[in-house]
Amino acid sequence: MYIRLASGKSNKDKIVYLVEGYRDSNGKAKQRIIKKFGTLSELSKDNPNALEELKATYNKKDLSDESIAYIPIDLSKDNKSANPVLNYGYFFLDSIYESLKIPMFISNHRRSYKFDYDINKILKLLVYSRILNPDSKKATYETKDRFFNLRCDFSLDDIYRSLSVMNEFKEDLEGWIHHQITNLIGRDTTLVFYDVTNYYFEIEYDDEDEFDEDGECIESGLRKKGVSKEHRPTPIIQMGMFIDRNGIPIAYKLFAGNTNDKITLLPVLEEMKSKYHLGKVIVVADKGLNSGNNLLYIKSHDDGYVVAQQIRKRKQELIEKVLVESGYVYNQHHDFKIKDWIEEKVVKDFDGNSHILKEKVVCFWSKDFEDREKHKRGDLEELIKRFKENPSLYTASNSWGVKKYLKEKNLDKQTGEVTKKNPILIFDEEKYKRDCQLDGYYMLVTSELELSNDEIIEHYRGLWKIEESFRILKGDLEGRPVYVWTREHIEAHFLICYLSLVIMRILQYQLNYEHSAEAIQKALNNATFQLLEKEIYVMSPKKSELIDLEDRYKVSLDKTYVRKTLINEYNKKIHNMFNQ
Repeated sequence: MYIRLASGKSNKDKIVYLVEGYRDSNGKAKQRIIKKFGTLSELSKDNPNALEELKATYNKKDLSDESIAYIPIDLSKDNKSANPVLNYGYFFLDSIYESLKIPMFISNHRRSYKFDYDINKILKLLVYSRILNPDSKKATYETKDRFFNLRCDFSLDDIYRSLSVMNEFKEDLEGWIHHQITNLIGRDTTLVFYDVTNYYFEIEYDDEDEFDEDGECIESGLRKKGVSKEHRPTPIIQMGMFIDRNGIPIAYKLFAGNTNDKITLLPVLEEMKSKYHLGKVIVVADKGLNSGNNLLYIKSHDDGYVVAQQIRKRKQELIEKVLVESGYVYNQHHDFKIKDWIEEKVVKDFDGNSHILKEKVVCFWSKDFEDREKHKRGDLEELIKRFKENPSLYTASNSWGVKKYLKEKNLDKQTGEVTKKNPILIFDEEKYKRDCQLDGYYMLVTSELELSNDEIIEHYRGLWKIEESFRILKGDLEGRPVYVWTREHIEAHFLICYLSLVIMRILQYQLNYEHSAEAIQKALNNATFQLLEKEIYVMSPKKSELIDLEDRYKVSLDKTYVRKTLINEYNKKIHNMFNQ
């Protein structure tokens, strides 16, 4: 917009107009009068500087609500011809994607692969959609036009073909991203967190293994029936992942669904340390991953560990040491106590050779933890009593939580003889009472003898970051169930999920983890506008999380109506501000 002087009825006086330039439906440049201020003489009568002030005000002024009132709107348009709602929240995702230099990586690798489509555009669409509106590849393609100015000039077949290429460069891309994050944010890998989870498939049968001519297995099928964390009977795959102190993923690896959790840790650790040339790391993991072999391997390779241990599965001698009151130090409120000791234990390596591991053990009890465990256990005594009185009610489906205290035997109650019918249940009362005594107790062990108790506990508490990462993958990013079928496409699917998680965690890190992934996802999804007329858009209301992101990037679209040029300028600022 600008101020224009035009001749009036008298050539001696001029009329002052506010004029706007625009393009008609044929793209031809035209002008239209937005407002008439009056004659120059009238305006200058009381204020000699009126013209200069108008020019200063309007020649640089952004589009305002006042000027919008003069935009012609066709009220005859029906709903079917309404302009689509476009998302601009993905600008923040695109900023991180570009800052990780993923387009450069793909460009560098293009010579190694033969394809006619733009795999960078496809990967952008799949990643941004996975974060904002996770769905199948087909549904993602069908809604590709929801992103403002995101070019998607490729076909659905191109998407499926590209998955095979993504599978081929996934490990190189994972390493590339690690180094870019190191440069942009900084990686502290002196303390790393590991966990493993699984994802289910809507299929009935396991994948078959591939064998060579000599009958040797050359590739194991990925989708296998195993111990599902959702207690599903369908085939699953296992995913092990490391994250850094900032909660940002470092590396991941897929395993067959029937792989024991404990044997997933070392392969991922070995690959990560070798690929990234890492120095000493201290691995923090939960109790399900701390087998003697794992801990011995970690220690023998000059690394360290902080892991939880299941007290109830340890020898009676240690359990008694835990329960004895001697050595505990209480807090002021007497609802927390802690003690530690150094112990040496004999551990056998993979070849059966015995070694001694020297560890610091930290044992603590919390009243809050005890209350939670008692509540979680529920009234098992009543349930046990009911099953003992009527063993026919005791089945595998309803015995979870009590079966470790009940043992089914086929005995005749009167003669004591073994029979094939009329089973009875034997209650291990001693084990039950011992477990009740251990409510509220927790044990951590570490190879780092010099760490204080507070440091050990603080290190272990950081494990929530990776647990949350898996919740994000499974929930907000809907990494499960998986609907692609071939091994190549499955691997590519999880690469997309991994990239999506990395970007989301970087966003959370930038906001100091003050907002959940779900809240950020909703805010970015809600960041939309709709074309009103002539490259002028009407904005949707913002959520607080988006305002916080804008503050972080030092940008804002705070008007109800904005021009396309202003949107492009906003996008450019977001991309330029990431490194500041």
